[in-house]
Amino acid sequence: MRARLFLSVPLILGSAAALGLLAWKAPMPLHAETGGEAKETATEEGAPREALRRASADGEKSADGGESSGRVVARSGEYQLSLERLERAIAERPPELLGGVTEEALDALARRLLDEKILAGEARKRGMHLRFAHRSERDRRVVQTFLRETIDEPLLEKPITDEEIKAYYDENRAQFERPEMRRASHILVKSEARAKELISLIPTLKTGEIREIIRRESRDDRTRLSAGDLRFFDREGNAMRERDVSLHPAIAAAAFELEKVGDVYPRPIPVDGNFSVLILRGIRPERKPGWEAVRTRIESTLHANRREAAVKALARTLYQSTTTSMDEALLAKIRFDNAE
Repeated sequence: MRARLFLSVPLILGSAAALGLLAWKAPMPLHAETGGEAKETATEEGAPREALRRASADGEKSADGGESSGRVVARSGEYQLSLERLERAIAERPPELLGGVTEEALDALARRLLDEKILAGEARKRGMHLRFAHRSERDRRVVQTFLRETIDEPLLEKPITDEEIKAYYDENRAQFERPEMRRASHILVKSEARAKELISLIPTLKTGEIREIIRRESRDDRTRLSAGDLRFFDREGNAMRERDVSLHPAIAAAAFELEKVGDVYPRPIPVDGNFSVLILRGIRPERKPGWEAVRTRIESTLHANRREAAVKALARTLYQSTTTSMDEALLAKIRFDNAE
């Protein structure tokens, strides 16, 4: 896959995954800016406008992280995101683009990169960058350090209570509990007499022979080529997986009358003018673990929810005094070609 802006040299995407530190969007509405020059915006380090003009004109590196400031994709107050930085992020195959390269995905990537710049700038204002001797180490760790000290460590001082865990379990029982499930296969035939013959014949046949009969005789086109497999279902015939089709209630009821895997239901099951010959293929017992058995899992979820809320609150605080703009026109001109 290649990225190009106008007729610029194609950028071959790399294989490294970008680190998605943040996923929120700025709370204020964004507006597109058509100008590509960065002449009126200071860098994160507070460089004078004249220095930024030189960077734009001469291709020098900006003070915020070594990127050219010639074409600005997004701004928020004193911070800016250049087209060059966005292209480098695209080359790392960031998570925002895993579902496809769209204008919405590029917009999300640009917002996330700008968020990281704002957080890094806030960390520098608090002197956190002075803890790291080398620039490469500083750039990589200053944001993580900032989030750990401003969000993660304070959250650890407020442990999640048993009452919160119980409440989450009760509100989300479907995540943890499961009714008894059965799996079966069947042969759907037109004649009740033929169904009775198959009920007597199947216990004497090998698996391959049963599969061949199903392939040749079953009238159920959905399962005929998969050995009549009906997948897992509950007593009402509801499929265990959303993509599977629910069953006729009579088939589900018959499956729950059988006791052992491999048993054949002793009678033909009438189904919409046809007759089903049913074979039990699997049993999954009911699962009700209780909240204590899944405590760790729920604690992790609740902590993640708390952290997400805290990060969003921090974002609102950092954004509230600035105006954020996104050059949607510039983003729209980035195109991708498939390349071998």
